[in-house]
Amino acid sequence: MRCTYAFFIVFFFVYSVNAQQSIKGKVINIETNQPIAGASVFINNTFKGTVTSSTGEFLLTEIPGGTHELIVSFVGFETFVKAFVQNDLPMELIVKMNLKVKELEGVTVAPFEKDGWAKWGRVFMENFIGTTVNSENCKIINYKTIRFRFSKKENILSAVAGEPLIIQNKALGYRIQYQMEGFEVNYTDNIISYYGYPLFEEMKGAKRKWVQARKKAYLGSVNHFIRSVYNNKLQNEGFEVRRLKKVTNYEKERVKTIYKVVKKNVLDKNGKLTIIMDYNDEQFPADSVNYYQTVLSQKNYFDVFSNHFITADSVTAFDSAGNKYLMFPDYLYVTYKNETEEQRYLQHINETNRKAFYQRSSIMLTGSGYVSIEKNGSYYSPQDLLNNGYWGWSEKMSNLLPLDYELEE
Repeated sequence: MRCTYAFFIVFFFVYSVNAQQSIKGKVINIETNQPIAGASVFINNTFKGTVTSSTGEFLLTEIPGGTHELIVSFVGFETFVKAFVQNDLPMELIVKMNLKVKELEGVTVAPFEKDGWAKWGRVFMENFIGTTVNSENCKIINYKTIRFRFSKKENILSAVAGEPLIIQNKALGYRIQYQMEGFEVNYTDNIISYYGYPLFEEMKGAKRKWVQARKKAYLGSVNHFIRSVYNNKLQNEGFEVRRLKKVTNYEKERVKTIYKVVKKNVLDKNGKLTIIMDYNDEQFPADSVNYYQTVLSQKNYFDVFSNHFITADSVTAFDSAGNKYLMFPDYLYVTYKNETEEQRYLQHINETNRKAFYQRSSIMLTGSGYVSIEKNGSYYSPQDLLNNGYWGWSEKMSNLLPLDYELEE
């Protein structure tokens, strides 16, 4: 009798803990009030996910601590996103999903490209999957669902997917379901951006090989950096951080107003008069022309670095609820001293004639000027943190790890 009673108490305790860390609910079509069966329900950037039953119901248990996003997606419907923290649990929701607005290709600024993958597939893969060593063993199974638009007026390439992308990363041992919400290459500003919601699944296979590959992908990554900032352990983890300002090259701006491109009438070899655009060299002495050309070849901005390394607590702040934020003006210049650049990065920046240095990146804050950060390395909103340098190249899907990743030996 005592044994039975003891078992009951333990069982009740475990059940209560699981219930406290749970989310359950029902997914319905907002227009018809009918349940949506087979909708994907998951915690963004984790292994935690499920699908709705025939009655539209779902249950997620053992939700990890911290701040997260609940994602609900179904083909033809707008993605549902709900941010929550551990104190919000348990939750019970009625998720009402809206149908996506049908796009009329004849009315939009630019129609979808015919044979878009043949034309833009390589650009997409290089900027989404990446060109790292891991990218060789990373592929998109259902790439044909991706459609492309190119706006000549804005000089922007964009892509959409009709269903979640299924990414098979044999380099890291993950199968990723990626709900892509946006992808854009701005050729004028030289900015690449994409965002979406990944759900991870462990692949079966070479576990020992993947442990080492995941460790290499993690060390020196943005996720590693944010965790180090949160725990105030930048230098202990191998990061050196300086403040960085980009100062306008005013001499270049001045030269641009003097040394201009103008219309010129020239005769071709057949004596035909044509009009070309060229610099007005004949109006200046040769030494001035040489100087102007040298100045115009310079960068638009000069990098000015602080004289000392900064600590994490100098770029973080807390609010009254205890939430932690990363905030700083201008830029941060981040050097990771425990790893050197991949040879493929040197190829990417056309500097194969030098030896690899430490991995060097710069970051800037856009939008509100701050991002909230979590102990697991997540930050919100992700679009408000812009990566340049090594991270601008390496932080792609082929190196993506789940938020609950922990170093293994």
